[in-house]
Amino acid sequence: MKPIIIVNFKAYREGLGSQGLELAQLLSKYENVIMSVPAPLIGIIAGLSMHNMACDRKAGVFAQHVDAVTDGAHTGSITAAEVKEAGATGSLVNHSERRIPFNDIKKIISVLRTEKLTSILCCQNLKEAVKFKKLKPDYLAYEPKELIGGDASVSDTKPGIIKDIVEAVKPVKILVGAGIKTRKDIQKSIKLGAYGVLIASGVIKAEDKKKIIKELIE
Repeated sequence: MKPIIIVNFKAYREGLGSQGLELAQLLSKYENVIMSVPAPLIGIIAGLSMHNMACDRKAGVFAQHVDAVTDGAHTGSITAAEVKEAGATGSLVNHSERRIPFNDIKKIISVLRTEKLTSILCCQNLKEAVKFKKLKPDYLAYEPKELIGGDASVSDTKPGIIKDIVEAVKPVKILVGAGIKTRKDIQKSIKLGAYGVLIASGVIKAEDKKKIIKELIE
C-alpha cells in the first residue's frame, strides 16, 4: 500500500489563487495524496479534483481546521458541516500552528465523527499521543514543533520517538511530519512504522513543483 501523503498548503501565497489551483491540479493525479487547504479554497479544489480524469479525488481534500461548534449562531466560525458541504472529507485538528484546548479537541473529534469526516489529530510528543489516543481519531500526526519548516527531518532526528509513538497508540495509525522534504525522508518514516507523512514547504515553496512532486510521490 502506498503511504498517505498530506500536502498542507498552509497560508503560503504560493498555495493561493492560480498558483494554488495549478498545484492542486498536479497533486490531484495521485490517489494517495490528500491536500489540506485553506477553507476558502475547499470547494474550488474539491470541484477541480472531482473532474480530474485520473481518478475520483474528492477524498483528497481536507480542511486545515474546524472550530469546536456545530451549526447555528456562530458568526465567523468554520464548522465541520460547512467544510463537508464544500467538498472536504476530513480535517486536521490541533496543528502546531493552530493549537487548541483539549476540551475543544475532544468536541471537534466528536463532531467530525458525527459528520463522517476523517480526523487527523496532531501531537507534539509521546505524552500527547498517548493522551489523544483515547479520543479515537482516525489518525494521529506526530509533528515536533521545533522542526516544522526547517531543514532537519523528523525521521532523521526523532526516529526513536516515532517508533515509541507507533507502538504506544496502536491500533491508531500514525503520520509524521516536520522537515519532510525528500523521498528518503518518506521512506525512512514508513520503515519506522508511520502510515504516511505530512509535507508543506517542501512542496509549496519548491521552485519546480512538478519535479519535486514527481520525485516525492512517484
